[in-house]
Amino acid sequence: MIFQFANCIWCWSALSVVNGDVLRDLSGVSSTINDSEVSKNLVRLFNRCFRDSYQTILVSGGDEPIYLPAGEVVPGNALVGETEPANEIKNGTADSSFHRIVFYRDYPRSALHEVSHWCIAGTKRRMQTDYGYWYQPDGRTAEQQTIFEQVEIRPQAIEWILCRSVGLPFRVSSDNLNGDQSKTEQKFKENIVAQVYRYFETGLPERADIYCQSILSFFQPSTTLDKALFDIEELG
Repeated sequence: MIFQFANCIWCWSALSVVNGDVLRDLSGVSSTINDSEVSKNLVRLFNRCFRDSYQTILVSGGDEPIYLPAGEVVPGNALVGETEPANEIKNGTADSSFHRIVFYRDYPRSALHEVSHWCIAGTKRRMQTDYGYWYQPDGRTAEQQTIFEQVEIRPQAIEWILCRSVGLPFRVSSDNLNGDQSKTEQKFKENIVAQVYRYFETGLPERADIYCQSILSFFQPSTTLDKALFDIEELG
């Protein structure tokens, strides 16, 4: 597989065998896969990349996604997926001696979204629960939604690239179903596309680059990731 960002070219080779629902590679070829299997591989690859170097692990099984620095305990039962008979939180493998990126149940896109935020969080932010940000919940005003969208441009651009690396569809997340209609939704999409193109020109943030290479080599070996694959029409 040849993977290229800016002027850097990395060569990898890997083979993945999974089954279940439909996964589409960059050539348009479909294969079968399921969310649980994809998530397990995303967790395994992330932990291989960052468990030792950043003392950080990716954890499935949350009822709500959250970032927890080392030593922070899971608040109450809020993160336990009661309908899931087996996940890392219920099984006690979410070791609190590590920083933890907890994603929703076993949803791969939730994993990639949360990882994308971690990839741009600085050292001080990574020492705080949810990076020290106060989250305005669903039900935001149009003005609050505009601020939300500005903050989400970089992580969602990274998420789109990671989704492409796995072969998963990407959808822009406005996360405001019960709030005012965004006045800047189209601009938000345009900004995400522009940011993706900038990443191809200047390179991804280091951690995003490492993880992107790892998952692309596993899920789609012998594939080139190119900015021409990222079209605003895909975002609806």
